Amino acid sequence: MPIDRETRLRQAEKLQREGRIDLAIAEYGRLVEEHPRDWNSINALGDLYLRSGDVDRAVAQFVQIADHLFAEGFFPKAAAVYKKALK
Repeated sequence: MPIDRETRLRQAEKLQREGRIDLAIAEYGRLVEEHPRDWNSINALGDLYLRSGDVDRAVAQFVQIADHLFAEGFFPKAAAVYKKALK
């Protein structure tokens, strides 16, 4: 059964604002599972992984976005996201 994307997104954002990082990661993870090309959620998930100290997972999220941007020909945007991954 498909999830209600907007409801789940609002819940994930609320959890993030409340500082409940582990729960926000779980919500964004479910969003990304259901919508694997939701680049904003993937980016948010990467940011949350950074906040939780899981650098390897954060880098994987950012590289996934950058690879997509590169493949689509958005080279400056891809470069910016690759830089974020390297940072």
